[in-house]
Amino acid sequence: MNNPIIGQFVAGDSLTHRLDPRTKLLCCLAIIATTFLVNDVTHYKYPKQPVKYDKLNQDYIPHYLQTDSTLVTTALGAQIFKNLGKNFWWDAGAKLYIQGYRAGDSELTGSLNSSFRIAKDTAGFFANGGIFLTTPELFEDKYFSNHLKWDNGFRQKKIVRFTGGIRIPTKHLELSAGGQFLNDHIYWQFNGLPDQSSDVLQVYHATLKKRFKFGGFRSHNNLVFQHSSDQDIIPLPMLAYYNSTYYQNTLFKVLFFQIGFDLRYNSKYYEILDVKDTTEQFLQGKHTWRFIARDYRDLHFSLSATTSSDEISAYIDQDDMFDISSDLALDMMAKLSAELRVSEEQMISLLHHSVKQRTARLLLTLIDSADEADTSRPQRLVRLQRTEMAQILGTTPESLSRTLHTFAEEKLIDSTRTSITLLDRTAMERLASKS
Repeated sequence: MNNPIIGQFVAGDSLTHRLDPRTKLLCCLAIIATTFLVNDVTHYKYPKQPVKYDKLNQDYIPHYLQTDSTLVTTALGAQIFKNLGKNFWWDAGAKLYIQGYRAGDSELTGSLNSSFRIAKDTAGFFANGGIFLTTPELFEDKYFSNHLKWDNGFRQKKIVRFTGGIRIPTKHLELSAGGQFLNDHIYWQFNGLPDQSSDVLQVYHATLKKRFKFGGFRSHNNLVFQHSSDQDIIPLPMLAYYNSTYYQNTLFKVLFFQIGFDLRYNSKYYEILDVKDTTEQFLQGKHTWRFIARDYRDLHFSLSATTSSDEISAYIDQDDMFDISSDLALDMMAKLSAELRVSEEQMISLLHHSVKQRTARLLLTLIDSADEADTSRPQRLVRLQRTEMAQILGTTPESLSRTLHTFAEEKLIDSTRTSITLLDRTAMERLASKS
């Protein structure tokens, strides 16, 4: 048995040799089935809705809880392929999920490649595609956090995907085209919440890839044309271009280096933003996109404001705005400039100061704006709602509540449900100016 060949019959009298041929065949099939048996275990840990609250200064602070889920699923797969030969190769595969949270899901995939001569060059056609039935992921179906929550019960997603093209390796050239049909597609709305479309969505693309070489210079170019049947659900730029140009060489026969630049361009489309809680992505609001791409006079905005003290308001009709004197326009520009300066200071404060420092500065600002001239006695102000103060400070209402409670324990303030009284202005100013 020197250098045995796999698949060659070797005579013998072992237990395996004496088995019935049908038993050997069944054992072989069982081994193949076991080889393509896949078991996936996914563990999630995420917040759950609180059920207990602590009362503090007439407010209720929730007890935040964590929960976890372990999802297990098993799939049975098979694959058949041809990878021998010089001109044509192909493969096909299937996967069926037989138990667990993805039971009933399936995947059918396939691809082919070829190579043939065109004059003095070598070219090849290629194609690939698949049909996919997929259960929604856990965070697509349900989630809870401080800002977002949903419990949807979405249907199974259905996708048909296909791509085909031609490659000419000697010319560093590739042309391809393809598309997708999506039914029950899950997408993220502009408010950060998931939704499911009941329509059959269509996406098509055509791609040109070309590489150039000039001595030590290299240039990689990708040009893509795309079309989406519904830009509100699957926003895509009609044209996208990517270029990477660089120079490469070797110094002193040992130091290899590259230096160059990347260039990206795409036509206008609805931008995709991130959902920070779940790391998913959602569609940016249309107004923001149209404000960039269209005349601002086509847009209509509704504004509201709440004052913390008595104010005098003036209303100017839109049609009268262009008849106002230039002095008022200059005064308005000065007012906007001052507000921009305040906004810049707030941004710097968010980056460099703690929540306690920012809260101290806000309390001093609100007290000063209340025209309390006598600083020898405790100064009192009508407090904004806690959520509004937290938004101004760039923090959460819970963090603000804890900070005000700390100030009260240190005898800096006296806090009630309707007002805050400053007891020690000197200590508060020292805390606000602390670096």
